[in-house]
Amino acid sequence: MDPEPDLLKVGEMTSELNKKTRQEIDLVMMNRLPARNPELAFQIVSRGKLLFTRDEQAHNLYKEKTLKIYYDTAYLRKQIKQAFDKRIEEGKFGERDYAS
Repeated sequence: MDPEPDLLKVGEMTSELNKKTRQEIDLVMMNRLPARNPELAFQIVSRGKLLFTRDEQAHNLYKEKTLKIYYDTAYLRKQIKQAFDKRIEEGKFGERDYAS
């Protein structure tokens, strides 16, 4: 697998694609995305448009891995969202209340 480009390189590639296509392009490096952001990875593989792949089998394995991680972490994401919503509702968002 090719190494993931740094943020500056991603910005350059996005700018180049925007100029060539005359459209707003969102370029996302997918290599480690399922572990970093399962929701975004899921949205991309379920709703995104694949423009090119060198290896259909690797692409299918990636989609499978993404779906597994997304569904495996659904409970955790739900718990985090509920705790976040509760802190906002209680007016405690942004406050530290670590156990002493």
